[in-house]
Amino acid sequence: MPTEFPVGREALDKLAALKDDLPTEQALRAAYAALHVFRGIPPSVTTTELGGVQFDWHEGGVDIEIEIGPDGEQVYE
Repeated sequence: MPTEFPVGREALDKLAALKDDLPTEQALRAAYAALHVFRGIPPSVTTTELGGVQFDWHEGGVDIEIEIGPDGEQVYE
């Protein structure tokens, strides 16, 4: 079973509690599912202006950013 990031999960829980409907429910579901796929360094988690979720990893000069669109289907790297 893939490792879940408690830090990422806690950040997503905080975003889910926001009252402004950002991020969307679809984006949050996809973001929770994405945490089960990645292993290693916990990501920074933020909401996007359009209601999506963005994960950022910055370690040893390597930067990875993944954005999940508000529909929960589109993923941008």
